[in-house]
Amino acid sequence: MGKKTKKENEAPPKDVFDPVSIESKKAATVVLMLSSPEDTILIKGCEAIYKYAEKCDENKGLLMELGAIPPLLQLIVSVEKIVRRNAIMALGVLSGHGNIMITLL
Repeated sequence: MGKKTKKENEAPPKDVFDPVSIESKKAATVVLMLSSPEDTILIKGCEAIYKYAEKCDENKGLLMELGAIPPLLQLIVSVEKIVRRNAIMALGVLSGHGNIMITLL
């Protein structure tokens, strides 16, 4: 058996931004996340909207006022399967609000 050698750590590419962790307490910020070109941000944004909308009808109304419906509708045709699923789940919860249901029809 040969000696085990450590692989040299490769330097990260210079054109890639280091990961940034985002925490938001505002619905408006999460709605803005739905415009991101990154799938991981879209997945987390849709998930956050789903959880927020589940809490009460007032939250659903606020999300509608903030303009969450159009970006969610665009995301249901995303190439990424998880983005599509999360957007559909968020729209499903939001559709329980009367005004949103009318908008979606």
